[in-house]
Amino acid sequence: MSDFRWDKILQRWSEAILDSVEPSVLPEGALERKWVGNPPATDAQIDAAEERLQCRLPPSYREFLKITNGWPYVSDFVRQLWPIESVRPLAESQTGMVDAFSKVPELDSAKLGESATLPSSHYAHVIQISDYDDGCFFLNPLVQTTGDECQACFFANWVPGAECYRSFKDLILSQYESFVAAHPARSSNGGARAQRRNLRKPPEVTTEDPVAFLAELEKLGFFRYSPPEKAAQVRHAFLTLATAIKQDPTGAVGGRLASPGTALFTNSTRRVAAVDPEELLRGRAAYALSRLRPILAATGIELAPVEELGTSDLYVAKLEGVEHEFFALVDGQPAREGGLVPINAARFYMEETAKLVTKVLRKRKSPERVATLQEMTKSSGVTRLALVLLDDELSYLIQWSPLLDNFCRPIRPDVW
Repeated sequence: MSDFRWDKILQRWSEAILDSVEPSVLPEGALERKWVGNPPATDAQIDAAEERLQCRLPPSYREFLKITNGWPYVSDFVRQLWPIESVRPLAESQTGMVDAFSKVPELDSAKLGESATLPSSHYAHVIQISDYDDGCFFLNPLVQTTGDECQACFFANWVPGAECYRSFKDLILSQYESFVAAHPARSSNGGARAQRRNLRKPPEVTTEDPVAFLAELEKLGFFRYSPPEKAAQVRHAFLTLATAIKQDPTGAVGGRLASPGTALFTNSTRRVAAVDPEELLRGRAAYALSRLRPILAATGIELAPVEELGTSDLYVAKLEGVEHEFFALVDGQPAREGGLVPINAARFYMEETAKLVTKVLRKRKSPERVATLQEMTKSSGVTRLALVLLDDELSYLIQWSPLLDNFCRPIRPDVW
């Protein structure tokens, strides 16, 4: 985007951090300054780092450093982006990690796309730019993308491979958007938004009583779009499944995993839009929106037609003036780890459509949000993909509930 400015993005992120993060983890004086960032890096500091690292830093990273030399709080997985003086090759900072992951068999990057994965042989050459908490960020100068940018990656032991982006800007914007979505801003009159929640931190005490959980759903209006008889059926099925789990946590009900989610997330609640994976691969965002529109319309939300943009190498969709980059494409398939597998490709389109619609709903100041649902059989084969309409409070309650099995749980992809 030609009007992109790091200073505006970082000021909004700073406000969200100051409003949400415990003061003990903030830099000294941040509350008084109303700014969590560091002083900007000078050209001399950046030039010295490039000489030390023996590479040219990508433009989006250089521009970022000229606004703030490091960033004190990114997420629960990566605490901070380092000042440029601390940036160093991974081979220097994490020798054991480089040795271990350099021995992993190479994935077929020609099929996955260069920006989709971090080749095993590249671990010895990447540059670490953040601390390592539950994950860290790399720059990979061996993979050049567009406009003198290079591949940027999020790495964690629990991620299958590294999550790779076409630029530092793309990587950091994904973190910014997740953080802001998970930490709603205060209202314009200075008071906290009603029912405000921090989705990144599950409640210290979560109910494991199915009856109490249903009472919370009722209070938050989960069944308000269901005919009374259908709502009663869902409640009964949920309690039946929850009882079965208590009696036999490893058992199955009706050939499916004993997950209360299989009862809650049915079309009888008028919050679930099932999507056909094959149709999703053909119709992409337009098809996903066609499935989602009826449940949005039930809440009084009508959306304009979606526009498909981008090129043969990049899929982008635009909805009501909001442009969202889904992912790079290779031979028409998502250039992501596992993107060649049809069900994974369908999941990726579904997840990115949910992010796009949620951006539009947030722009409209609507409390509704779009989550995704993947219901699986006992053998771990996906049996259903769906888009689910929740609001922030329902997202908080349901996403962290111990009563909903992970094999049938809605996930907010914009904050997860």
